[in-house]
Amino acid sequence: MSVDFLEEVYEENLVKNNMDCINLLAKASLKMSKKLDSEIRSNEFVLIGGEDAEQDCVVYNVNTKQARQLPHLQKQRCLATAVKVGKKVYVVGGAVHAEPKSSHKSGEVLELNEQMEWVAIPDMQEARSNCKGGLIQNFIYVTGGYNSKLLSSCERFDTYNKKWSSISDMLHARTAHGTVVYNGSLYSIGGWDGRNRSSSCERYDVRSDVWSEIAPLNQARNGLACVVLDGNIYAIGNSCRFHI
Repeated sequence: MSVDFLEEVYEENLVKNNMDCINLLAKASLKMSKKLDSEIRSNEFVLIGGEDAEQDCVVYNVNTKQARQLPHLQKQRCLATAVKVGKKVYVVGGAVHAEPKSSHKSGEVLELNEQMEWVAIPDMQEARSNCKGGLIQNFIYVTGGYNSKLLSSCERFDTYNKKWSSISDMLHARTAHGTVVYNGSLYSIGGWDGRNRSSSCERYDVRSDVWSEIAPLNQARNGLACVVLDGNIYAIGNSCRFHI
């Protein structure tokens, strides 16, 4: 049912002269406008939490340069990881004020079509801050990060059954790394290895549950962003320093 259809119905005399019908149409129109406003379009991205706004969520439109507010997170989250699954956005891990001892096991999900509130999902098996995630089929994969220690461990969340399960550890513990999904495999790229920026990269095969070393970065990077474009993986940016 579209907004245009509702407007056509309103023009009918039988409807315009009946207050009950008008009230029903008003409610339907409001609900429809909320759904349309909450959908994330191709020219928009979502900002979730962060060091200075740990429960804020904002959608930013790159064409109009306008932002609109989404519901606040249930918990303060800095250095969390987020994944969009259909009409839902999942955010997991993170910490309060980037403190390792406050790293979260918890996660939450927002249904974009409803734009009601964030809802808690089951906890991860391990608390993680500055972990990275990716989606393969109906599974959210979460890699590395840190809490009281640097992590090589990884786990995945079944969005159908709402359960976490462990997968094989990465070959290298890493945090503040980049993660992308390409051709059904998960890639972990660069990051911080506990002492230095890392140039190492590895690929996870979901069928065999095995991590394999791949070609390293030309330049060691942490705090980077990674994207896939036209069959290529791009590693962009580099944090000046990182402390655990």
